[in-house]
Amino acid sequence: MRDYNNVMKKFFVLVLVLTFVLFSCDDESMNTDNPFVGTWENESNGYRIGFTKTVATGYYPNGDIYWTGTYTYNDTHITIELDQAVSAQDMIEAWGDSRMIPYSIEGDILRFNYGNLTKIKE
Repeated sequence: MRDYNNVMKKFFVLVLVLTFVLFSCDDESMNTDNPFVGTWENESNGYRIGFTKTVATGYYPNGDIYWTGTYTYNDTHITIELDQAVSAQDMIEAWGDSRMIPYSIEGDILRFNYGNLTKIKE
């Protein structure tokens, strides 16, 4: 019985160590190459877009969500897959399931969907 308890203790410690190692080696949290992460605002109308590493959300000037979805990007385009349950119906009708949008970034200015947005928060 004593050997069984020792084996179980060692097994438990091994599982804890492996769990710690697997979660502490998350490369995504170390990736700072994504230029979109943060909040961007159109100064003329108050429209905002917030980007996390994988989700983009457009906000009305009053702070309500206009649209949201996961996104991917390359050197010239952002592709957004709309969350149909949360996004406004007019956005779903205009974009469908997804939309590929050309963009460029010049300093703190994001040229996105025919508008200029200024980065206001990281």
